[in-house]
Amino acid sequence: MPRTSIDNLLKIQNSISAMEGLVSSGIRDSIENCKSILNAINEAACVIDSSGGLIHINEALEKASGRSAAWCVGRPFTLLFEESEAQTAISFHSRAMSRESFAAGLTLKG
Repeated sequence: MPRTSIDNLLKIQNSISAMEGLVSSGIRDSIENCKSILNAINEAACVIDSSGGLIHINEALEKASGRSAAWCVGRPFTLLFEESEAQTAISFHSRAMSRESFAAGLTLKG
């Protein structure tokens, strides 16, 4: 392969790497902004992934549940609810994942 082609490929690769870094940085910034917003509210709130794992819990939920965010992240969100309400919580999560609008009220453990 001629040297200019290799140089061009390296430039393209460097450009792609730089763009990936910017996107990754932007996503990290967005996540941190969301966490800041959730921590600023006084109501217990969390972010749950599509499979029901906790991604983030805010400070109010830490206090209400007696669990730290570090301990909760990656665990099933149902651990935050009394066993008698776990199925209802799962149902609410399924409805939210299907973008269905609804009002919910559940009791936290603790």
